[in-house]
Parts: sequence; structure tokens; C-alpha cells
Amino acid sequence: MTWPIRRHLNKPRSNRDARKAEGGIRQSFLLMAVIWLAIVPIQARQLLAPYSYPPLGKLPFVKGKIEQCKAGEATFSVVEVYCGARSLVGTTFYANYAMQASKTGIFDGSCLEGPLPKGELVVGCIRRASNGKYYLYDVPRGQEYGHYTGRELQNPAVAAKIAAIKATCSLKGAALRASLRNYAKSKVELVSTWALGALGALSEEDRLASSTHLNTIVESEPSMVSEDTAYFMSLWRNGKLTVHGQMVVDSSLLALEGSTWVNSSQRIMHYERICRSLSKSGEYRYVQENLSEGDFSDVDRGRLAKLLVVNMKLSAFARADAVKIYAASQKTAMQKQAARAFLLKRLQGEPSLIVHRASCIALVRTLQLSQLDLKELIKIEEPHMGDPIVKHCISEKKRK
Repeated sequence: MTWPIRRHLNKPRSNRDARKAEGGIRQSFLLMAVIWLAIVPIQARQLLAPYSYPPLGKLPFVKGKIEQCKAGEATFSVVEVYCGARSLVGTTFYANYAMQASKTGIFDGSCLEGPLPKGELVVGCIRRASNGKYYLYDVPRGQEYGHYTGRELQNPAVAAKIAAIKATCSLKGAALRASLRNYAKSKVELVSTWALGALGALSEEDRLASSTHLNTIVESEPSMVSEDTAYFMSLWRNGKLTVHGQMVVDSSLLALEGSTWVNSSQRIMHYERICRSLSKSGEYRYVQENLSEGDFSDVDRGRLAKLLVVNMKLSAFARADAVKIYAASQKTAMQKQAARAFLLKRLQGEPSLIVHRASCIALVRTLQLSQLDLKELIKIEEPHMGDPIVKHCISEKKRK
């Protein structure tokens, strides 16, 4: 029910009263704007405005010094701006070092390795989180600025990467592309992979702008995109990049070429060579990321994962992970039958208990092991029946 006085207040008695009410609303908005401008520092307001610092988008990249730290959250003041408004110097922002940051409404990629003592230097982008605060942040894959602590800043490779970002952030067009290609030749892997990822992100942005006719927003030059595609193709063919660099190039070609590159025989054959020759578990994680998240048909993903499973130059942990990817890629009944036969045969000469565990889990829970195959598995795993994981998997299948 609306009280009479409320109805009276909500309904002006004349046009004159209506004009007065409208004027009062305008004055209220103006007053709120003035108060906001007075309270919020100029530097913080600048963060709300769009940034455009090629090649890595719209986030300022700064160095800060930790002022205080407690309960997984630290504050830092900006002491140097690599990319962005120089007026940000002296502004205070937040940094996280708790691994549960994503559970508190703060985006992934905001965590640093703690603790962060007072005076510690930190480097990264600044981004507004869902809780309204501004945090140190690492931009998404393909456009990695990175975020670092003072301990990491002592690494010459990190220092070289920051110098490269600082040198390129004010460049545009052909000059920017030339600079990124030059940095892509760097012998410092952290610099070369960053430059390749940045060039790929820039090319993808230009391609999207061209296809949606947003040339007024992003300076798009289709010829440059074509040149970038040819450049990435040449890098893919020569195979001289590190494994990490090759995975970055693959991601860029996927963004630029789409399904044409996904189904390219050239791509799959090159991946086969990588999977056969891969020997460092540190390099495996880059292949694993692309294999798990990238665009592959189930058949191609299974074939590549199978090569990793039999690659004895990799660690047992890497091969066990490849078993999971291989099993998950088998979709049809015929594929699962072939996968069961492969893993059972493979287990007969497998020396690692870790791989035995992963294979048992895959056989029982993913590949629908038959009762006949179960008997063979029990025979193979007899030496490992004392292991609780192997024993539990076999017992789980027996109960079904």
C-alpha cells in the first residue's frame, strides 16, 4: 500500500514543480560527480580509462614496492611505469600471494610466490578485480607480460624480457612488427617466446578487426596479417625454435588460420616429430597444454599422446599424464578396444609404478575394461598388487 503523503510527493502538482524536481535531480548528479572527482585520485581514475599500449592491450605494466603484507594480500606503491601513464607513479595497488586467490573473487593469474616482505619489488600489469580493487596481474596466454617478485627480477632473462616490453610498448604498425620479429630471434627463450606470442596476439587482433570492419578502432592492415602468417609458417617449417617457441607459433597459426591449420597434415607431422624426440619433462608441459587445450581431432590427439606414452626419454610422470590424454581421446567402442589392447601390452614391459597406476585407472574408469581383459590385467599387475592404487582399481572393477 502507498501512503497518501508518498503519492503526494511522487506526483508534482504543476509543470513548475516538475521542472524544479528535474533540476534537483541534475544538481544531485553533478554534486555526486564532483565528490567522486575529489575523492578518487587522478592516477586511479586513469586506470578506468581505456589503455592502448601495443602489442599487449590495455593494461599498464609497472614496477612496485611492497608497503605492507598480511592475510595473503599485500599493498604496493608504483615506483616505475614501463607501459602506461607515468602519473601512476606513487599510486598504491594490491598484490596477492595466496594460492586461494581465485576463490575470493579475484581473477586467476594474480598470485605471486609469497611471502612478500616490506620493500620487496614486484612487476606486472594492473587490472581491476571483481571486488573493485586493482591488483597486480599476468595477462592471458599468448600476450604474456608476466608478473615477478624481486627475487625473480635478479634473473637476467627476466630483466631482458622487461627491457624488451618497455622498448616495444610505444611502437605501432610496421615498426612494432619489425621490433617483435627482432626480439623473436633472441637467444633468451623468455624474450623470444614473449615476442612470438605478442606478434601472434597483434596479428589476431588485426585479423578480427578486418573481418568485422572495425578499422576505426584498430589499425588493421590485411597485408601485414598475411605477412605474419607466412612468417609463422616459415618458423614452423624450419623447426629451429625451442619446444615452447613452437607451441606459441602453433597457437598463433590456429588463431590466424583456424580449421585450415587444425587439419593440416604439415602440423600433425611436425607434432609427431616433436613427440618422438621430446626428452625434457619441462618441455613436455608446453606440448601437454596444447594437446589438452588446443584444437585436434580425437584421432590426432590420441595418436600424438600414444607417441608420448612410448617415449622412454620422458619422465614417468609425463608418460603417466600422456596415458590420461590418450585414454580420454578414445571415443568409439572400436577405439577403446584398440586402446585396451595397447595399454595391456605396454604394461608388460613398463618399469614405472606411476605409469602402471595411470594405466590401471584409464583401463578401469575410461576404457571400460572387460572381464576377460581384467584377468590379464590382474596377471600383469601381480607384482604391484601391494600398491593401494593398483589394488583399488582392480577391486573396483571386480565389484562391477
